[in-house]
Amino acid sequence: MVRDQVTENIAQLSKTVEKDEEMKEAKPGKKSETKAQVVAEPEVDKTVTVGGRDTDEYELVGHTGPVFSVTVSVCDRHLLSGSYDNTIRRWSLQTKGPLMVYYGHNFPVWEVKFAPLGSYFASCSADRTAKLWILKNSSPLRIFASQGGHLNDVETLDFHPNMHYIATGSSDRQIILWDCNSGQQARNF
Repeated sequence: MVRDQVTENIAQLSKTVEKDEEMKEAKPGKKSETKAQVVAEPEVDKTVTVGGRDTDEYELVGHTGPVFSVTVSVCDRHLLSGSYDNTIRRWSLQTKGPLMVYYGHNFPVWEVKFAPLGSYFASCSADRTAKLWILKNSSPLRIFASQGGHLNDVETLDFHPNMHYIATGSSDRQIILWDCNSGQQARNF
């Protein structure tokens, strides 16, 4: 219930920020159209179930704890999964196998999400942080945590369409807008 409410608040926040004068000056990222229909479901049995309109269902196995979140890249070539085992895994949807494991959170990863352009992604965790990653690096590019940051688990996040900001939501009833360039808080709601 709290997660749904925070997700709704983040969506409303994105609309508000878009109207802001600062945001009008920024050029939004170019979005690609997704042609394939990939459906991926996190599973509590440490796997990710993947299927599509034209493919049979299959499982991706590798996590050592339940999987809480999955996200598919804009080009439908990669899938990311976040797990109770504190890791994020990148999978190839062509070879149906693992590509990379990302270590950086100290507690379970609640959500992972690809950026609109797909070469970056973000994660949030029970360690009260959100992190910005680039696909080719196994360590985070930015860590979003500071004095006055979230007091509880960071449970949800989303990119602003121009990719300059990430909004995070927590059960501490805060929404924080983070600047991706500086890693600092831009706003706190």
